[in-house]
Amino acid sequence: MKRLLYPFLALFLLTGCGYRFSDTTRTAEFCKTVSIPYIEGDQDGSFTSTLIHTLAASGKWKYRPNQGELTLKVSLIETRNEEVGFARSVQNEQLNKWISPNENRLSTLVKVEMIETASQKTVLGPEYLSTGVIYDYDPDFNADNLVQFSLAQYNFQEISNRIAKAPLDERLSKIIIEFVENAW
Repeated sequence: MKRLLYPFLALFLLTGCGYRFSDTTRTAEFCKTVSIPYIEGDQDGSFTSTLIHTLAASGKWKYRPNQGELTLKVSLIETRNEEVGFARSVQNEQLNKWISPNENRLSTLVKVEMIETASQKTVLGPEYLSTGVIYDYDPDFNADNLVQFSLAQYNFQEISNRIAKAPLDERLSKIIIEFVENAW
């Protein structure tokens, strides 16, 4: 009896691995292939890559590099980097009169369209979406300021701006995919 039980138990466990808590029949019916061409204005390709990853992870769409049923066309319209926080320098435990920025808001505005690839007909959009992130950086109030002597090769604000771009891309990608899913 035990010899028959073990193979059935193993078969049951192996087939049970595909169980999902979502409505898989609806997902299987809806699942369409989507291509995402290179995003206009994305200089280093990081936003395009993040959007593709977010679309593929959503489970509702299948990403195809070419010839998807739909094409998600995104264009970067504007990116802003505004100073929103300021601080005074402290030298020898006293406040100086200089005020310097130490916090910025990085925001992006994009145009989103969903196009049926075969007919080149726009089926969703164009829609304008935006989001932003706020980040801090060290204003570097030291008397021996390394930034002054770096010939613009080292800048605390520039490094923080590059670091803040990744969460901005992730947040904007999620907003785009949620918009497409909810509008569809």
